[in-house]
Amino acid sequence: MTDAAVDTNSILIQDWALPISVDQIIWSQGADPAVMRRRRPKIMRIAEDVLAKEAPYLAPVLLYRRIPVTGFQHDRLELADGSVLKGEIFGKYLAAADEVIVAVYTIGAALDERLSQTMSDCLPYALALDALGTAAVDELGGQVQELFRGLAQAGSKHLSMCYSPGMLGWPLEEGQPQIFGMLDASRIGVSVAETGRMTPRKTISAVFGLGSRLSDTNVSPCEFCAVRETCRYRGRHEDFGKI
Repeated sequence: MTDAAVDTNSILIQDWALPISVDQIIWSQGADPAVMRRRRPKIMRIAEDVLAKEAPYLAPVLLYRRIPVTGFQHDRLELADGSVLKGEIFGKYLAAADEVIVAVYTIGAALDERLSQTMSDCLPYALALDALGTAAVDELGGQVQELFRGLAQAGSKHLSMCYSPGMLGWPLEEGQPQIFGMLDASRIGVSVAETGRMTPRKTISAVFGLGSRLSDTNVSPCEFCAVRETCRYRGRHEDFGKI
């Protein structure tokens, strides 16, 4: 599908600025900031306190590889380094990809440690702290996607949405070994258990497709979630991950 040279080296990027707002923290707790300001001003003050005190603990980092696709069979993408990405989503959405970007990004372990320290002291503070982590990894994800979109556009290609293990069509136990077999995520302090759970907690593993023949149709990441009918966050990330 492509005659591009294989880049066997992963790329690590640490220089990220994450402009998190108090409203993002409240949204990440499943609440409406406007409503909370009227009815629960104390919760807003806690979120403000968390943002001021805990944001310095964020350590966002991205590790990725860009690998040409050499073949496609059924639900398998065969890659130029000899590895394979297998799952229903690849047959349905990435069969036309010329290459893939395999990525792991995280906001670091310090926030996990802070959460453990505060959980028993003040639950509302700990909940806001966890929400800060969610907002931060979401913000990082948006910036990562913009970086990859720029790479795609530089080659006159389209970028697919972000596909992560655990989505419908790519089970966690199937997807995580594939990604972590292609990236040495220990370089950024990330590990994965046999269950597929990653450490630090606020970490995302993902695959993006690049190709001139990929569809331009918008697809919401929510459509690939097993709890999409009941999720309180449904629709709040509609701009992230679309094709």
